[in-house]
Amino acid sequence: MSKLISQVLELPEVWPDMTIHNTVEWDSLAHLQMLAVLEDHFGCELDLEAVSGVQSIEDWIQVIERHNV
Repeated sequence: MSKLISQVLELPEVWPDMTIHNTVEWDSLAHLQMLAVLEDHFGCELDLEAVSGVQSIEDWIQVIERHNV
């Protein structure tokens, strides 16, 4: 999953503590792109309410885990 997110953000690597506040490449468009890439990769539709609260890589991991994918 980290590889997918790093590709969207065009970064060589990402860490769980990276946030929308400390990562310049992570803007609203990148957030939507991460959603699309993760849904496509895991073959699921993520809850938009949960996704709207995502502010870190760790949050993405937790959202995916809650959806049992």
